[in-house]
Amino acid sequence: IRASLAEKAQLLQLRRKFYQSSAESARRASIKSYVLGDEKDHTRTNAFIDLLLLHDVEVYSNATDLSIGKQKFAKGKTYVVPAEQPNYIMVRSLFEKGITYADSLFYDASTWSAIHAYDLPYAELKTVAGQGARITAPSAVSPAGVTRSNYAYLFSLTDYNAHKAIYHLQAGGALVQSAFRPFTVVLDGQQRTFGYGSISIPVNLQRISPDSLYRLVDKVSRAASIQIYGFTTGYSAGGVDLGSGYLRTLRPTEAMMIIGQGIAPAEAGEVWHLLDQRLSMPITKMDIQNVGRANLGRYNTIVMVSGNYALLDKAATDKIKAWVQNGGTLITLKTASEWAIKQGFTKEKLVVPDTLKKNIARYNYDAAVDIEGAKSLGGSIFRADVDTTHPIGFGVTNRSISVYKNGTTVFLPSVNPYSTVAQYGADPLIGGYLHPASLKMVKGSAAILTGAEGAGRVILFADNPNFRGFWYGTNKLFLNALFFGSTIMVPAVVQ
Repeated sequence: IRASLAEKAQLLQLRRKFYQSSAESARRASIKSYVLGDEKDHTRTNAFIDLLLLHDVEVYSNATDLSIGKQKFAKGKTYVVPAEQPNYIMVRSLFEKGITYADSLFYDASTWSAIHAYDLPYAELKTVAGQGARITAPSAVSPAGVTRSNYAYLFSLTDYNAHKAIYHLQAGGALVQSAFRPFTVVLDGQQRTFGYGSISIPVNLQRISPDSLYRLVDKVSRAASIQIYGFTTGYSAGGVDLGSGYLRTLRPTEAMMIIGQGIAPAEAGEVWHLLDQRLSMPITKMDIQNVGRANLGRYNTIVMVSGNYALLDKAATDKIKAWVQNGGTLITLKTASEWAIKQGFTKEKLVVPDTLKKNIARYNYDAAVDIEGAKSLGGSIFRADVDTTHPIGFGVTNRSISVYKNGTTVFLPSVNPYSTVAQYGADPLIGGYLHPASLKMVKGSAAILTGAEGAGRVILFADNPNFRGFWYGTNKLFLNALFFGSTIMVPAVVQ
């Protein structure tokens, strides 16, 4: 008992010293507070607030309207995290940016700046922002009841739970359409703009009755915490009308993912977790050795995560090619994208390091770990520009998006100017380690490509958008590939 009490006293003393040191660091820091939040995506914002509270970080409501650069943070709809608090070290770690390292010889991920993982709007302030009430739990999102309509129901794609709503509407028998152009409508006497990818549920095109549709829409609105609006006319106040050909019907996603020997189990698990836990959506998991004799016609989407696909022989590979040509959507991540390119699923190309050097260097054998290890890309955050008018970018409100990259799969931009959905700039690093040789490869490269193949298409991700179930910011891009893949028609280019 005495030993236990002594250990507790020692721990309390260590904790007191840590907090004193942390408080002193906070007082010396130039950044005094952080303001954050996306009022168009309550679910993603709440997920980050929940993470902060889980780590004993003090969070307050934002008491004033703030304009910082091009960003606006609305009073009562965004949040403030003061730097000067007992857990300052954690605060700094969660928000830090621009941290660089001498080499990559450490744990695989060189940065864990969580604010970038959630890709939330935020700003660093050199003053203490106006603090409202302290937050003890994420704010509940309670959509107002759906107003019954005899014409159509509408909702935006900007919230993280939008795809959950689409899936459950389709599973309930509803026909769902997506807008390929923005439009503005008048609701309750106010104009409201719906951006690219916004969802319309037309009443007269349904196979279920108006009463059943209304009950389904209201149920899904509450379950997904998505505000769905009843709209009484097809005429808009701006942009396309709801009867326009730019409103396209979405096919329900019937997805299959290849798993088994040689396939990265963590990446497969991340896809499964995303769909099962956050959308309550099933996905068939097919062992790689069964692909050759499977009926692929049951599916309209196939997902291939990183791995070695050597067990897919020529017959199985040709079978998948034929399936794509007949209208299927193939989604590949990282090394699976390399496999698809090498197998001729698409005409897109990989960036290949320059191996032709006039003077071939010679090193001692035992220096390989240090020299080559320093060139690895163990896990850093990069900034990419995403085309928000493309179905893969639907619902993304900022073209600049934070991407986690921990591999050397690098694409050349497509020769088709409409096929490079996301691209890294000349100075893409946000935080972490990047060897000069890797920078030469990554800068200007494509992060996401789409290629039309026959009646189908291939969607290639250079990186893993679902990293550890933690990278909320790029989940939407992957979900868009699942839900909107069948709508992608790569425009032909006249030379």
